Amino acid sequence: MADMNKNDVNWKGIMTVPVIPFDEKGNIKEKALIDFIGSLVKDGVHGIIISGHNSESWATTREEKKYLCKLVVDAFSDKIPILAGVEGVTPKEVIEGCNDAKEAGAEGVMITPPHCVATATDKEVIERYKIISNETDLPIMLYNNPRRTQIRLYPELLEQLADIEKVVALKESILDLQELTTVIDKIGDRVAVFSNDIMMLPCVLVGSDGVICTGPMEFFGNEFAKYWENLKQGIVNEEVINFHKQISKIRKLIIPGKYGTHPATFKAALNILGKDVGIPRLPVLPIEEKYLTKLREDLREIGLKM
Repeated sequence: MADMNKNDVNWKGIMTVPVIPFDEKGNIKEKALIDFIGSLVKDGVHGIIISGHNSESWATTREEKKYLCKLVVDAFSDKIPILAGVEGVTPKEVIEGCNDAKEAGAEGVMITPPHCVATATDKEVIERYKIISNETDLPIMLYNNPRRTQIRLYPELLEQLADIEKVVALKESILDLQELTTVIDKIGDRVAVFSNDIMMLPCVLVGSDGVICTGPMEFFGNEFAKYWENLKQGIVNEEVINFHKQISKIRKLIIPGKYGTHPATFKAALNILGKDVGIPRLPVLPIEEKYLTKLREDLREIGLKM
């Protein structure tokens, strides 16, 4: 059995992977980032994962990732847990990222399987995480996102990964409730399982520890925090069901992006709502001007105030 488990960390509830504000020249807008995360903290978010895919991690350098992590840690680590997203094809790359995260003050790391290695065997995936676990002091959140990595961490494989020393949590991106329930049943006693936001309603009811958001917390704020509290207490009434439908509508709009490559629509929508999150960094382009009016109409139909 693992030497560390979910009881060794305070990771639960609503965690978000914030977008990173960039200006027209691709520079990081530090104040805008701190203001944006500050609004999430005020609205009741329970944790931040910096430099995940929603943060355009593919477009930031190793040095920038470390800088962003320290910036957010210095501003918010006394209030909520701050984790760092770390990925790379080789364990060496990931270990370097973990070392950077530790130096920047992160209390944990979220790590994907080896993207670009679509034929990695179970043995290779397990060996990867064992090597990384042996070389870092930080607790690890596994990230199962087969849509991006082409490697699926299925329940029986996750059961083996859960026995690795530093593994304490899982970000689960799949949309299969039966599989999610199996995962919670197999490893939920020692690994904190986080669903994505659209699966939050059923998953909390069957025992997940929380949700990692891409949108609802940013758009609905403390209403989403209230939704979490209701589900945690087992309250599923008409108000809760209607709010779930609202989440579905906003996700359909921003993921993968109705008017542009993610996170272009996401950022444009937040900017319309008065949250300065800048524009995407190349290779992703901002949405075209001609779509902004329609995007405003979409947001009004969902019920968001501008």
